[in-house]
Amino acid sequence: MTCCLNPECTKPLNPDTHKYCQQCGTALAPFLHKHYNIIKPLGAGRWGKTYLAEDVDQLNTPCIVKQLALKTFGASPNAVQLFREEAKQLQALGHHSQLPDLLAYFQEGEYLYLVHQLIEGKTLLDQLQQGTFTEPQVRNFLSDLLPVLQVVHNQGVVHRDLKPENILQDTQGHYILIDFGIAQFLNENQTSQRPTSSRSLGYRPPEQLQGQASPVSDLFGLGATCFHLLSGISPSELAQTQGQSWIENWQSHVDRTTPELQAILTQLLSLDPAQRYQSAQQVLADLTHNPPSPSSWLNQIGASRKIWIGTAIAFLTLGSLSGITYMIATRMSSSETSGESATAFIRRGDAKYNRRNYEDAIADYSEAIRLSPDNAQAYLGRGNARYALEEYPEALIDYDEALKHDPDYVYAFNGRGNVKFARKDFEGAIQDYNQAIQSDPQFALAFYNRGNVKSALKEHRAAIEDFSQAIRLNPQYEPAYLLRGVSKAALTNYAGAIEDYSETIRLNPDNDNAFNSRGVARYKLGESRQAIKDFTEAIRLNPKNSFAYCNRGESKLKLKDAEGAIKDCTETIRLDPQSSFAYSARGKAHHALKRYKAAIEDYTQALTINSGWGNSDSPADSYYNRGSAKSKLNDIAGAVEDLKIAEDLFQQQGDTKRYRITRDLLKKLQ
Repeated sequence: MTCCLNPECTKPLNPDTHKYCQQCGTALAPFLHKHYNIIKPLGAGRWGKTYLAEDVDQLNTPCIVKQLALKTFGASPNAVQLFREEAKQLQALGHHSQLPDLLAYFQEGEYLYLVHQLIEGKTLLDQLQQGTFTEPQVRNFLSDLLPVLQVVHNQGVVHRDLKPENILQDTQGHYILIDFGIAQFLNENQTSQRPTSSRSLGYRPPEQLQGQASPVSDLFGLGATCFHLLSGISPSELAQTQGQSWIENWQSHVDRTTPELQAILTQLLSLDPAQRYQSAQQVLADLTHNPPSPSSWLNQIGASRKIWIGTAIAFLTLGSLSGITYMIATRMSSSETSGESATAFIRRGDAKYNRRNYEDAIADYSEAIRLSPDNAQAYLGRGNARYALEEYPEALIDYDEALKHDPDYVYAFNGRGNVKFARKDFEGAIQDYNQAIQSDPQFALAFYNRGNVKSALKEHRAAIEDFSQAIRLNPQYEPAYLLRGVSKAALTNYAGAIEDYSETIRLNPDNDNAFNSRGVARYKLGESRQAIKDFTEAIRLNPKNSFAYCNRGESKLKLKDAEGAIKDCTETIRLDPQSSFAYSARGKAHHALKRYKAAIEDYTQALTINSGWGNSDSPADSYYNRGSAKSKLNDIAGAVEDLKIAEDLFQQQGDTKRYRITRDLLKKLQ
């Protein structure tokens, strides 16, 4: 198969006999740069795609090819510079077994390419799908990765994006640093860095959010990664709702760790860079010189059956010691208090919940409740899992129980509000969010959720106030910017909406919904070409975004590209056969091309479905358009019938302009 290198192409693989891509029509070449055979795309970033390839000049050695589309995406000088810097960084680092080797860097046509070594293995994020890490595993991870991180920093490179998905464990068990795509190459006389646009919120310390990245910023990311490995909870998710406050009590999210490891992680996670470790070597020294004490180790054994059973098995090879170890572990487990056991089950349930394993999470929370019937946190966790499974009556019972045992529990008020919102009890939801805010006026999530309800009630000005307060409390609150933009758009403040969508994109360049929404706002302002660029980016980020395809089709129709509109609307229908807007928009495109029978068929299908979403999809529109098409085919009786229905609907809607246009057409036909 030959792979199309057009980054917008949604079906890039073609038979070797084809000279042009069967999907997008781009000319195909058997090899890139004369000797790289592109096998398949692996993923897409903000500015280009990543491909799996093989070098035919090196006995078909597998490699990774990163592409930057200079013109297709209108890449900024900043994007090009970052790409060049990645090549410089990999080259400066030279050969290291725990870093990918740079193989080539070149420009071909409208694209820049960077080729580096393929390393087989699994990322830490992939491994977290199988469960959280134990303390010994985390210590092993740190011992293996810290030396290579020191090498990177010694070369004046700051990775800037340390997180589980950018650290890979190879088949030999070693940890590999990957994706230097936003790393910052430090000049000898330059310590001030430009602001990062990475979406890795929660892994970045305050100074990096302000554009000041340094090696100690990477150490914070390393600490946040260790927290994720131990807890199964993404720091990004915590940061979205809690800002940086989660760092103050990170230990509460983690099953027991030894005081020695706690001290190391606490220093890594210091918000003050001066109080953080100043080098990877310092962390390694503390890790090596402060192994877990015997008492700490025994405490850990007592905290988890899984751990102490495993320890007992491991000691079977040590003869008589195995019996002693197993006996100690058993006695400690039996002497454990019910509160401690409940906490362990809650933490385990939290980890499963964050992996979306809701049924098993419920089982753990239920066991915690059995051991500690007045534990509000256990009821909250079970309520959240039941809410995720849409078991709303059961979730309400759990939230009520949580509030019974802790009347000021803001997360329980918030959860109960979420259930009421899902059941369309909007006033009840607002009351719960109000109580959460009354208990904690700094609780950004409650303001955000209350704004969401007010938006559903079409109280958009009030919704904007709530989203704005959530943003004041947490300036990195990406979803709040997005929904504030939606409310501004509902008030026809499209320029304000575009500002909020743009801020959402700055915080998360991979948010396809933000690009789609910004495209709609630009379309409303008559900026159809700019809108098409946004819709195209949304599609690149998420090829299954049916809204973006249909919105792009509507924009193309505005620019009189009816064939392009039909193509996009047809793709929408393939992705979502119940999209009445797509049928309506495709009908208008056929109408513009004087294909009246095809237009009538699409209008009829739109009226049959009438899902009611989109920019111009309403029964009145479809009846009017179908009536107009019928009149072109001299079906006057059918046209009059449709137009009379449209006239009544426009009058009911108070749309006087469309009502008069419809009435005038009826007079001509009658």
